[in-house]
Amino acid sequence: ATPSQPNIDSIGTDGDTLSILGDNLQMGNTTANKPEIQLINRADDASGPIISFTNNRQDSGTQAGEDNDVLGTVKFIGYNDATPALKIYSQVVADIHDATSGEESGRLTFKVANHNGAHGSGLILTGGSESNEVDVTLGFGANSVVTIPGDIDLAGDIDVDGTLETDA
Repeated sequence: ATPSQPNIDSIGTDGDTLSILGDNLQMGNTTANKPEIQLINRADDASGPIISFTNNRQDSGTQAGEDNDVLGTVKFIGYNDATPALKIYSQVVADIHDATSGEESGRLTFKVANHNGAHGSGLILTGGSESNEVDVTLGFGANSVVTIPGDIDLAGDIDVDGTLETDA
């Protein structure tokens, strides 16, 4: 029989830490739009809830982070219409771009399955090579189309490596 703990209203109090050691934490439900995770901040201030992902390399103690260390991944998974088989349709990956002390730079990558099920990085935000710089890569592959339905307010230069076509 499956263990059950019905009607649990609360665990712990403000200031407590609930630590769970395990490989997976799983919730399942047959109700539409459930399960749902709610994080509610009831402080009377402008702060909000936080979700933190920490990659803490351990050997004989905490080890230094390294370039390209993945800090966390959020995956969106569903079934295809074949057998059916589980597929990762999109994911968000955060990693260390540059771990150099004083030059720390992060990278946030939005990936989607593209036509053959392989993952392409359609949006990449990279911390850059100097202070107050974030580089952005849009699209994946030469056939990608980037659509901007509104205006572009450009303060810098345009570098065109292909054909420039304008309808002015």
